[in-house]
Amino acid sequence: PSPRRSPPPSPRPSPRPLNVRTVKGTLSTTVDIVDGVEQLVVRTNGSELVPVDMGTFKALAPSDYKPGDYISMECNMMSSGVCYPTSYRTYSCSAYGLCSWSSGGSPYGDYLDTYPGFPPSFDLSQPNPLANYKERLLVMVLDYSTCGYPAAAGLNESSTRDIFLNFDIRIRLCSNGVFGLDQDALRVLVVRPNCSASITTSCAWWTMANDANTAAKSILGDDDVFNNFTHYAYILPPGLETKCLWARGGMSLLPGKQFWLQTTMLGSVNRWEVFLHMNLHNYGLWHSWENGTEFADGSTAMGGGVACPNAAESSRLGWTTPVLNGEAINSASLLPGAVVTYTVASARISGDGSFLRVMPDWLPNYYEDPNEFFLLNTAAARNLYIEFRAAGYYPEALGEAYAPKINVYEVNAIMDNGYLHYVPPIGNWALEYSYTDRKIQIISKIPTSSRAVLSSYNLVVYGGALTGQDKVKVHLCRYITNNGECPASPQ
Repeated sequence: PSPRRSPPPSPRPSPRPLNVRTVKGTLSTTVDIVDGVEQLVVRTNGSELVPVDMGTFKALAPSDYKPGDYISMECNMMSSGVCYPTSYRTYSCSAYGLCSWSSGGSPYGDYLDTYPGFPPSFDLSQPNPLANYKERLLVMVLDYSTCGYPAAAGLNESSTRDIFLNFDIRIRLCSNGVFGLDQDALRVLVVRPNCSASITTSCAWWTMANDANTAAKSILGDDDVFNNFTHYAYILPPGLETKCLWARGGMSLLPGKQFWLQTTMLGSVNRWEVFLHMNLHNYGLWHSWENGTEFADGSTAMGGGVACPNAAESSRLGWTTPVLNGEAINSASLLPGAVVTYTVASARISGDGSFLRVMPDWLPNYYEDPNEFFLLNTAAARNLYIEFRAAGYYPEALGEAYAPKINVYEVNAIMDNGYLHYVPPIGNWALEYSYTDRKIQIISKIPTSSRAVLSSYNLVVYGGALTGQDKVKVHLCRYITNNGECPASPQ
């Protein structure tokens, strides 16, 4: 007789749930743990972080979520504090400001009954939400001395406050004075939360934050005092750097209010560009690319440079403004073979008139159907940001590859055109892509007094001579078939 066939292997059982719970809050993604690997976390109304098991979540075949959505998730909760979801619904807004739940039942279900303040209201009154904004930051230095991971020597409340005040000086320079830390509100606490194996063996960053928050509330004596801060930083003991292998010296939530910094890895707690990088993830900035490599753009702290944000980033933050008539350069303003001249200032002067934004709608792949009333971009469509980066401006340390140069960046046009724009008299409009990744990539670094052909965009960019204090003439010409349609020189 034929041998009996072995039974198929049993599927690996899921961890036994500690309890079943409905988790409600804002959906964020973690950044700088591992590039290209998505890890979601829910920030509840009570400031608790609940990470989501991504294998279980992906098994639900999710398609209708994005960072910044409000979410109601049914969870099998594990002792680690991780949610293994069985179902979820999101509340999100379209590019036309229409907001709704993702599925099921009445528009709001029972969400309003158990979670006051939902559905959320959006402030549509200010065109630049980060302009003239002062962040109220609470810094928590984590001390796990009881389990062999003490805080770094010399990193006390006074010395740490001095570090962050120095950061503030640099932030204000990068933002042209419109963004920084609220120095009166800035507070540093050395906290001594309970040790746990999940922290010391597997870097449970959510447990670090949740336990540190509890310890900080105990010191402050009032939850309202804790909740009055807008952002929270956690500084790890140096001994945990072998457990938390964050290549960039920290990690952050996007969007969110929290970020973590290593003490000595890359000297991150003493490096203003690492602080800026992690902090700006909270506000929706992703990494900047170069040559198809993430985090390779040396012209910005968001790409590994010792530098302020580039034009595609600073404009979204409200730190810079476009050149007059240079915010939406398209086929109507740039006729074939004609040269159009703009004067572009370095963003380090004041931020005003410091970039051009090109919408190359002359390309066949820019709109799905140019005859439709609603012009929808294709997935391949890109917008361009063009800026002049001058050398020698403190606190930047730009290499000669990036300054003095006319730098060109490409971004996803669907997300760029669908972002929050100011439309008088309506106010801010379009919320759908507030926190999605436009994949900013630097594609050209053009010396002054030179001609560069951007063949993917049928565009010629001429770098003119410097005029005045770090201002430069930038000339643009588009062509139909080949760049010979544009003159060799703009004059």
